[in-house]
Amino acid sequence: MALVKCPECGRDNVSDRAGACPSCGCPIRPAASVQHMATTSDIRNQGSPIQEEKVLFDGMSSRLAWAAYKGTGSFIIHACCGFIFAWLLSYMNKIRITTTRITVVAGLISQKEERVELFRVRDTKFEQNIIQRLTGTGTVILVSNDKTAPQIQFPMEKPKEWVDRIRVCINEERKANRVLTMDQ
Repeated sequence: MALVKCPECGRDNVSDRAGACPSCGCPIRPAASVQHMATTSDIRNQGSPIQEEKVLFDGMSSRLAWAAYKGTGSFIIHACCGFIFAWLLSYMNKIRITTTRITVVAGLISQKEERVELFRVRDTKFEQNIIQRLTGTGTVILVSNDKTAPQIQFPMEKPKEWVDRIRVCINEERKANRVLTMDQ
């Protein structure tokens, strides 16, 4: 048994085995356990898999990407309506890509948010129809082990570059979280 000083009120001679300080009620811990409590910054500095999340993209995909994504079949016939529809879709859908997760928020009045942790993603690919190829846009598709969002897709400009960037982040997240994938 050791006598310690209360960290809250400063009272001396409080037993380290006491549950709380008799004066103020502050919980008391032994000095040894206080010295060995690790903070998040200590863990990061020791090479732990905890990493800072960096934002790669946060915003709306371009109107051109949405026009090519949604207006393919009737693009030529209903060009005006297609662009108005694409303009609305670009405001209704927001995409956030970070080094650890991808979030897609869809909806104007009622919203639905799908979030996938990158270490859960099994496959990445992109598709381009003829209009998307002409406009330099495409659809990024992520297939994951996530039960609520097994597949997420969204239009982006330069989709091949985005798939490659996302793939690098996926591999880093898998290493950091020590994820092993097993083929069935």
